[in-house]
Amino acid sequence: MTNPSDGKDFSDIYTAFIHGLQELPGDSLVHRHVKELKSKRGLHIETLKDAGLVSGLKERVAVVVRDLLATFPERDLEDAGITYRGMPSLRWMEDESEPAGKIIIPYWNASKTKVLYIRAHKLGPKGVPLQVYGQHILGRESQTDQIVLTEGEYKALALIQSGIPALAVPGISSFAGKYLHRLKELLGQHRVREVVILFDNEVKNDPSLPSFKAD
Repeated sequence: MTNPSDGKDFSDIYTAFIHGLQELPGDSLVHRHVKELKSKRGLHIETLKDAGLVSGLKERVAVVVRDLLATFPERDLEDAGITYRGMPSLRWMEDESEPAGKIIIPYWNASKTKVLYIRAHKLGPKGVPLQVYGQHILGRESQTDQIVLTEGEYKALALIQSGIPALAVPGISSFAGKYLHRLKELLGQHRVREVVILFDNEVKNDPSLPSFKAD
């Protein structure tokens, strides 16, 4: 069995996982999360629906995982970070202080037919290679040869909501080097000629500040 770090394709599993949560009765993204994303990120409900964000409610995740175990090999589900020893792997999608769980972000492909990767904000399944977020906007007719690259999915969604094509990487330091080729290949494939890089507004070279990170 191929290790996740070897680049195994888990898109069928992630697509089934997201669709499963969306198809269950009730709101796939709970009101608390909708309200939070609107007040803190300025994201409208239409934007959230288009992006397919879902809440990692423990009970709903358990139902979907049960169905996935009947469809996919258990080892593949474990490698994808969905299960651990046959049980839902909630370590990266569960928030002990929040009954609704974390917000799970699907990384759609350009045609928006498959989910390439899933991630909670600032945390994803362990050992699974990172992806570029926002690829679903590259397949739209309005796509131009200019794009904004942000650090973090919510910033990209805010730009997309404003009519500005944007992609995001989970983090500059985590994406640089090992995964940079994915970004370069994606930009070349979709003939993006100009990239505007929008960094976080943080000072990380001052040890006296909480955002400090040693090199």
